[in-house]
Amino acid sequence: MQKLLTAFGNLSSNTEREILKQWNKLGRFPAIPPADFGYARARLTVFRSNIEWLTVFEIVGYASKAGECLNVLHAHGNKLSSKRSLHFLEIMKPSKNSANYPNFDEDEAGNILLDPLDFTVVIGDREYHYTPTSEDYLKLGISLKHKSAGEIDAIVKILRWLSYEHSEKVFLGHLQMLKLFARPEALPLFLQTYEWQHPDFRKHEKPSDLLCFRNLAKALALNDSSLYKCPEQFFNTHWSFWPEWPN
Repeated sequence: MQKLLTAFGNLSSNTEREILKQWNKLGRFPAIPPADFGYARARLTVFRSNIEWLTVFEIVGYASKAGECLNVLHAHGNKLSSKRSLHFLEIMKPSKNSANYPNFDEDEAGNILLDPLDFTVVIGDREYHYTPTSEDYLKLGISLKHKSAGEIDAIVKILRWLSYEHSEKVFLGHLQMLKLFARPEALPLFLQTYEWQHPDFRKHEKPSDLLCFRNLAKALALNDSSLYKCPEQFFNTHWSFWPEWPN
């Protein structure tokens, strides 16, 4: 299930300056993590042809106020100023009570009942059942003993496990992204990464403040992916770089 939320006008320039200018526009560049969001993982996918560039940010997590597991997509390009879309991931506890489907089961006190070691997830129109072990979580640095987010803690940990162990199900395919934002299917993939330096809006950072985004803008402007450099010491997209969201 997908919703297209916002769309703005067109830009025609492929220059480094214009690319950075579009990313810098207040309120149109994605935050990691978004407000009230249990953050799991993010991915950046970049497309480039001789006449068009497109960047798509995917941010996976749990929107606590809305009560929904989401892959939030933000697209920017010279053929569209900014677009945002939501891709829903439905998670539930295996239950014979179909009346609760696809919502979370709850106990009498209203606490969510969800077992990270035995759960079902619906992605798109398909249902998947997983039974990972505690050791499987620990391999990714996820401790099931540490409780950090109250009753929704298990949801976020499941999303983190899924986004690493089954990323092909959580994140969209290239053609899905291009179709979602009404871009040509032949638009070539330029680069894709899960690790980069993202602006920290708590520090009032903009993309143009960061070496990684300046290098990406230069690479896009010159249509040469080898020009994109982002030193590992600047990476900050792993969930451990961000504090827990307000519960």
